[in-house]
Amino acid sequence: MPTSHDIFISYGRKDSKEFAIQLRDRLTQEKFKVWFDSNDMPPGVEFQKEINQAIETSHHFIFVIAPHAVKSKFCRQEIDLAVQFNKCIIPIMYLAPKDCWDKMPPVLNQLDQLFFRKDKLENGEVDFEEKFADLVSALHRDAAAIEQHTCLLMAALYWEKNRSTENLLIADERKEAEIWLKARAKEEYPPCVPTDLQCEYICESTRNADNLMTEVFISYVIEDEAFMQLLCRILRRHHVTLEVSARQQDINLSIESADNFLFILSSASVQSEVCQQQLAYAESLNKRVFALLKGEHIGSPLQIPPLIKKLQTIDFKDYSDKNRQSASLLLKELNNDAEYYEQHKVLLVKALKWHRREFNDTLLLRGANLAHTNFLC
Repeated sequence: MPTSHDIFISYGRKDSKEFAIQLRDRLTQEKFKVWFDSNDMPPGVEFQKEINQAIETSHHFIFVIAPHAVKSKFCRQEIDLAVQFNKCIIPIMYLAPKDCWDKMPPVLNQLDQLFFRKDKLENGEVDFEEKFADLVSALHRDAAAIEQHTCLLMAALYWEKNRSTENLLIADERKEAEIWLKARAKEEYPPCVPTDLQCEYICESTRNADNLMTEVFISYVIEDEAFMQLLCRILRRHHVTLEVSARQQDINLSIESADNFLFILSSASVQSEVCQQQLAYAESLNKRVFALLKGEHIGSPLQIPPLIKKLQTIDFKDYSDKNRQSASLLLKELNNDAEYYEQHKVLLVKALKWHRREFNDTLLLRGANLAHTNFLC
């Protein structure tokens, strides 16, 4: 795996190269490892590939704001990739892009900017060392969490190439990643938001460690795939492991191995015999079941099968980035008595295994394992 850097500096050569070099030199003096394309580009390599890898492996991304940088398609590609990777971005205002504000990448207007040079109308330049101290302070803030973001991003991107279980996290690395992800979910303004890929990678590592057992099974029809994907992103961001009905051939085994059963309720799913069969099987196992109502009209009450009518329903039709009440309610419900339903699943899987192996005595509970089950009765 490639070596990581503390900082990647993106700048426009025409009007800020001299400043960027000064910035790099001072950061290097402070023992930061800086990636800077004027002297970090090895000969004979693919330029853009090297740039992309440098952004991937850098903990912080500094964008030097100046007219040439704002107009440059190459600088735009760099910051777009930094946004895609949810990097910790630090904008530095060096020269106000007066004639091209409309070309400013939106993310730069959403973040606090460090002003290393005032507009000429404000009487000259700001003291470099004074502002540099502010920059160093920003770079040290939440450094451990940001560095772990980079490490997990690099590992997740490597895993994504073939999704081999050999590349999943194990042991202490997995536990540390789980703690990191749960901490980010609780923060209103995390130093850098986990990417969807990082969330999936950590959750898949947990699922693999739990012998492919999960907290949630999602039943859906292909017409509701977009909503299913949204639901997966919401749950994984809060470190909820899951399985979806289209992923495995042995659907019943996946339902047995989940704490909870989520039924995506839509006009298509209420007419799906497959979804109803999955629901009926979950009910037969006494699984905890929730129906998640999508936005569209699902038909008259007479058209809804009785098994679906009685489900506890959570309404997602008004869900948005600004209105996440339905997601918060679902997460709250999943957390309620979570230990009980997890133990219910574990014992169910053992009991079904005992039954399928013709009541083999060697699979019966004994000693402490048997005593631990009393709270379920």
